[in-house]
Amino acid sequence: MSAIKCVLVYILLLESVAGQEDVVSKLQNSLLILEHRMSTAESQLQQCQVKYAKMEQRLTTTQSQFKQSQEQLRRANQKIVSLEAQQQKTQTILVQADITREKNSLSIGDKIAKLSNNVSKLQAIHSVRIVFSASRSTTLEADGSKDVTVTYDKVLVNEGGGYNIQNGHFTAPVSGIYLFTYDAWNQSQKTMGVRLDHNGNYINSVHTSKTDIITGSSMTAVLKLTKGDNVWTSVYNGYAINANTDFIGLLLYQT
Repeated sequence: MSAIKCVLVYILLLESVAGQEDVVSKLQNSLLILEHRMSTAESQLQQCQVKYAKMEQRLTTTQSQFKQSQEQLRRANQKIVSLEAQQQKTQTILVQADITREKNSLSIGDKIAKLSNNVSKLQAIHSVRIVFSASRSTTLEADGSKDVTVTYDKVLVNEGGGYNIQNGHFTAPVSGIYLFTYDAWNQSQKTMGVRLDHNGNYINSVHTSKTDIITGSSMTAVLKLTKGDNVWTSVYNGYAINANTDFIGLLLYQT
């Protein structure tokens, strides 16, 4: 009986040792799993840090491009002012040349009538001032079945009342030669495409490709308009634009 008890005790000890070894094995497996997870987490953290560094670099680049665009817009506005001054000066010279050329060939009554007419022309040149500058403060996406007209909700200048804030159209108050310029910015990971139309006819357009970096583009056109003609910009169907896009136009001279 004593021998049997010893055997039984030995068997119990073996089972106990085997159970502990199994527990140790499971703990070791759990430790390996935890180490693998920590390694994966460290790798993901490094990837996140790299992405964050790239985003900071892109932000710096975008800020630099935005400053450059602001400077370009400032220069464009200066050119507009210069063109207006040159236009007024040229038209004044032309009217004065007409007066000089015809003053000796007309009767006194005709001279008075012609002088009055020329004075009216000079007054019209300096009194007709048509210029507008508008900006859009929100994004816009054309995701339907057709292009979408861009409406600019922030009107900075609208002398002559040609720009309509409701439908985004500029309607020529008088016939003449007009200068138009517009710009647009893309949304992240969306393509940008905007066109300029004159009475529904394509004039030109700007585009950017799909990218994480916010980029912009601008375009200018000089058009001969008849009184009542309409000019506007549209976002191509399937394209989108970011906020802070601009639309500017002015009368260079009457025809």
